[in-house]
Amino acid sequence: MNEQNEIPFEQLFTEEFMQLYTEFDSFEALLEASQWDVEDEDDFEAIPEDEFDTYVDEHTDFPSWEVMSQTAAQRFLERQFN
Repeated sequence: MNEQNEIPFEQLFTEEFMQLYTEFDSFEALLEASQWDVEDEDDFEAIPEDEFDTYVDEHTDFPSWEVMSQTAAQRFLERQFN
């Protein structure tokens, strides 16, 4: 997918979504509480997937980052079409 079609994290991981499914009020708070220093997309992409999956499993209602992001995308689409 090209960058023009990417949905900003703020729109995917709304405060409502984060409060409902995680220990955090925002996606930024989730990252700030992690062991990684994430300043930009490259930093986020550099996080080892298996380690981030473990972090997501421990601090959210999701077993992995993939499931969390897929659920957020589904909720985003539901908001767009309702």
